[in-house]
Amino acid sequence: MRKIISYIVGFSLLFSGLGIIGISGMTLQNNQDERVSPDLSALLFTAAQSSSSEQTSFDSMMKTILGEGPKSDYPLGTLIWQYQISGGSDNSPKAIAALDDINGDGFDDVVICSEDNNIRCFSGWVDGTGDVLWTHEIYSGNIYQQHGLAITEDINGDGYNDCVVGATGGARLIRCISGYTGQTIWTHDTHEYGDGGWVYQVDCGYDYNGDGIRDVVAATGDDSSGAGPKRVYCLDGVTGESLWERPLGGPGFAAMGVKDFTGDGVPDVLAGCSDEAESDGFGKGINGATGAVMWSYPAAGSSVWGVEQLDDVTGDGIPDVIIGDFSGHIYGLNAATGTQVYTLSIGSVIITRLEQLGDVNSNGYSDIIPAHSTTTTTQVIDGYTGGVIWSHVVADQPWNVARIADITGDDIDDVLLGTLFNTNFVYFLNGMNGSELKKISYGQAVDAIASIPDVIGDGSMEMVAGGRNGKVNCLSGGENATQHQVNITADFSAAPLSGTVPLVVQFTDLSTAENTTITSWAWDFENDGTIDSTEQDPTWTYTENGTFSVSLTVSDDDISDTETKIDYITVLPMGSTIVGIGNITGGLLGVSAEILNAGTLDISSVNWSISLDGGVVLLGRSSSGIIAMIPVGDSRVVADTPIIGFG
Repeated sequence: MRKIISYIVGFSLLFSGLGIIGISGMTLQNNQDERVSPDLSALLFTAAQSSSSEQTSFDSMMKTILGEGPKSDYPLGTLIWQYQISGGSDNSPKAIAALDDINGDGFDDVVICSEDNNIRCFSGWVDGTGDVLWTHEIYSGNIYQQHGLAITEDINGDGYNDCVVGATGGARLIRCISGYTGQTIWTHDTHEYGDGGWVYQVDCGYDYNGDGIRDVVAATGDDSSGAGPKRVYCLDGVTGESLWERPLGGPGFAAMGVKDFTGDGVPDVLAGCSDEAESDGFGKGINGATGAVMWSYPAAGSSVWGVEQLDDVTGDGIPDVIIGDFSGHIYGLNAATGTQVYTLSIGSVIITRLEQLGDVNSNGYSDIIPAHSTTTTTQVIDGYTGGVIWSHVVADQPWNVARIADITGDDIDDVLLGTLFNTNFVYFLNGMNGSELKKISYGQAVDAIASIPDVIGDGSMEMVAGGRNGKVNCLSGGENATQHQVNITADFSAAPLSGTVPLVVQFTDLSTAENTTITSWAWDFENDGTIDSTEQDPTWTYTENGTFSVSLTVSDDDISDTETKIDYITVLPMGSTIVGIGNITGGLLGVSAEILNAGTLDISSVNWSISLDGGVVLLGRSSSGIIAMIPVGDSRVVADTPIIGFG
């Protein structure tokens, strides 16, 4: 094993009692422990969530609840199941995500990544002790934080969604894992650059190469010698091979797919990073088709870890973005230009990530909650203005936050929150005003928190939390969730519907969604089972003649619907005529022309015009109109009746 030169305990941490204020006496020291990141910002991240004293006992209240046995109902905060991760030198969960049901019980399951280098899939529903369905070990590598885990679609064709993780430690890899079995599908090793780099974030939001499968965006750090990757990867979701790579000029700590801001029809990427010296942080907008940096925004803090998508707050028709840095600054940015729309400071804190909520103040724009160190105040930021909608004092640092769909009945997203590292609680907070719905002592620093879909049949999402010493609890979201019928209906139109090779057709999505949002579109323009486009409103060029059925499948990631239009597009050989001119009759007192439909489909909205040349016609030289429809094989007669004169 090669030695790593890293910044470690040769510095003193200045604590306020709540978190880091500053660092002094930093020195270099040889270290062979690959659990220590070569990236300084990651050391600050780790130090800010660490404590000299940890509470090791299980919360006695949870034990009491567990001993009461199965319940007929589950009020807010009731323990559903509990599990103790053990056997490693560090058993703390760091990332949690829901996975579509793999064990056939009708409830979504849960993937949990912990510092013991294991990824476990738990049954979402079990009464009492958590049930592990599979375990995947990454030798010498763990998942460092919540954004090191992403759920993607079915990659290996077994009918189940799969997982992508980014590993740190010595592994330093990006890996796709079967959601059904836990087996490796593919691995991309970052040791192709020096000693590799820690992988801090993976994201599987969009398809970048047009194959209909979501690809993987990942942010990577450096090695100890400056030769590490320090880049954003865009990897083929099916194979793990690079579609493109973008060096960042320093370690990358955040990368996510965002909606197209370049106008090329391909989704783009938002990244957060530091410079080589890790003294200046940046947000970067990257072209999703080429990997080119379109803009770079300098932040006040030394690093940018928080990145998220906004709605279109500038009114240019392009959804915008937001970033948060290591000095507590938050910036709303125009996604197309990278220029600042607004900024605010939430104090001298390390912003570890930004999470999108729905619209909590009913102004029509999604809002943002930051996770951060040091202070004990959590706040929700107005995604439109950048102002603070509400703030709430909690027991300790609000290091982990998550969205949970409405559990109060007001039809507004609510908030899950976990504190660390001395006074450790989990919270259910009202998303509209920040008031406490439930506060539960956890007994351990809360290192991970997430919401999962309802597993007990009462309509509410649940909380899953992970503690510093390996405790995992699944807690009920209560019985007051807003009940909505969710529905998606696929539909579309196209123009033109017929023509000759090459025929360029513009397709328009007309799909509707009730109480949900459509997030993906899969078009099959030739109904051959191949996904031809994942754009919402694509253009397609037919290069062969024939009659083509077209299908569109839309999804909100949970449910989907497909619309197929049979024999929808007719393409004739080059030089063929669909609309023809038949007999032309008349003279000075009027001209008539027969327009024929020689195609294989009824045609509509036929524009026609007659123009007459000659010296005797003074007025009425031309006439035009629209024929509403001409059936197949039929014709319509149009006429011009000019006035006789001398021209």
